[in-house]
Amino acid sequence: MVDAASGTAGSPPRAEDAPEKPLTAIQFARKIVGRIVVYSLFPVYFSQAFALRRHALTLTPAVGPTEGRIGRGDPLHFLAVGDSIISGVGARRIQQSTVGHVARFMSGRLAREINWRAAGMIGAGARRVRRDVVPALPQQRFDAILLSVGVNDVLKLERSGRFRRQLL
Repeated sequence: MVDAASGTAGSPPRAEDAPEKPLTAIQFARKIVGRIVVYSLFPVYFSQAFALRRHALTLTPAVGPTEGRIGRGDPLHFLAVGDSIISGVGARRIQQSTVGHVARFMSGRLAREINWRAAGMIGAGARRVRRDVVPALPQQRFDAILLSVGVNDVLKLERSGRFRRQLL
């Protein structure tokens, strides 16, 4: 075969290269009716979305102190700062949360005493963590820091460039 555009030998024509067949009247009518139904249901979709958001489950933080000590040995100061995962949402007690698990893991792995502190805010995006949580932290030196932000920014459809700027 010779390619008409370049005048060189090419591969045989493929099915996707063939011109599209025009829709029949029935196919066209089905397509139009389908779109009308979908577009006409937009108000229902939006009202359901807002109702869901208004009546959604309220998350609560884990019970217990927001700071503690675990293990023995040379002390290491560990700070966990961020959103609801740091507040312990999903765990009954803060020691059973991500912060507690990370502190226990660090203590076992490093054979050190871990002095941990959790500073989290439920529903906070990067901006709120930086604006509200970080200034309330104690003025002390931490050896290790766990930062958890981003999930709420994604849920709020935050743009990636703005998210990056809010972290710095």
